[in-house]
Amino acid sequence: MNDPKQLMLFARVIDLGGIRTAARALSIPKSTISRAITQLETRLGARLLQRSPGKIALTELGEILFQHCRRVAQEVEEAEAAVSQLQGVARGRLRIAAPVTFGRSLLSSVLSGFLQRYPEVCMELELTNRKVDPAEEGFNFVIRLGPLDDSSLIAKDLGALHFALCASPRYLKRCRPIDHPSDLESHSIIDFFGGAERHVWTFLRNNETVKVEVKPRIDANDPMVRRDAAVAGLGIVLLPIWLFRSEVRAKRLTMLLREWQPAVSTRIYALYPSRSSLAPKSRAFLSFLEQEISLKLEAN
Repeated sequence: MNDPKQLMLFARVIDLGGIRTAARALSIPKSTISRAITQLETRLGARLLQRSPGKIALTELGEILFQHCRRVAQEVEEAEAAVSQLQGVARGRLRIAAPVTFGRSLLSSVLSGFLQRYPEVCMELELTNRKVDPAEEGFNFVIRLGPLDDSSLIAKDLGALHFALCASPRYLKRCRPIDHPSDLESHSIIDFFGGAERHVWTFLRNNETVKVEVKPRIDANDPMVRRDAAVAGLGIVLLPIWLFRSEVRAKRLTMLLREWQPAVSTRIYALYPSRSSLAPKSRAFLSFLEQEISLKLEAN
């Protein structure tokens, strides 16, 4: 096998989910990629991909080769990063994974600002709610919300998402006044589906703690669905403030019980593999991310 570029191209095709997607991302004709993979299969004397219209799947031998090819690609990227580090220039490709709602609502504007500042950096973003291992899957960073499992990954704390109650003016016009957390027991509630039989919200004010058992009219595991249900006047919702801030400004939602602090918050982390040093592109991204996320959360 005398062309390592074929190995790297094979890895990129799998990472990007297909020949057509890889062709667009790499600005290479589909025919060139198909020919390279066919030549690779010929040299190995084995089929690596099961091809069907619209998708590809790895054969057993293809899966084995892919794991090796991914490591080759990472080694090449790290070698290029090492050279860039000596030059102190942020350049190259960054692979980022983040939760879907967080990526759409908060991270997307951060990434656009970063790419404008660092024109020699390109980025691959995967929005997914599955648990991603950056070391195993070749990501430079994984954004994760909530408590972290013990692992060998480095975790950079980017701040906390604070929650608040809100409802639409339309709903508030037709319901009883809400002056105390206990008033929520008689209201229509939009909550997160967590499989629990009892839904209990806890609120804090100075040294006072109040627990309220609410009865959801809507249970949904997607926060944007819950926000939109509140805008539609279907009830009261407890959400991260950043998610409904624009709706409050537009007077489509109103914050409630401002003197009470919901006893829930979620920390944001940037996870990355444990390495002795970060390439300039990664250091620049981590610094930019920390600063911008902090500014956006403080804007609440």
